[in-house]
Amino acid sequence: MELRTFLRLFRQLKRQPGSQSLLVHGRQDHFIPIEEARRVREVNPSWVALWEVPEAGHVTAATLRPDEYQRRVLAWFEAD
Repeated sequence: MELRTFLRLFRQLKRQPGSQSLLVHGRQDHFIPIEEARRVREVNPSWVALWEVPEAGHVTAATLRPDEYQRRVLAWFEAD
């Protein structure tokens, strides 16, 4: 995802408080810095969950940690 796309998503999330979101972000991401995901989370921590994957880069968390990825995503969908 380009930074421009990420920022557009960020602005949309700000306009829709109460919409639950799960961000999965690799700390080794060289396209979108982890600080951007942290900023999205800081906007409203009650509706944005952030899972930081230390060894993951851009879109590699599911490949590097497939069991944990599946567990966390399914748990997020099942949460109230």
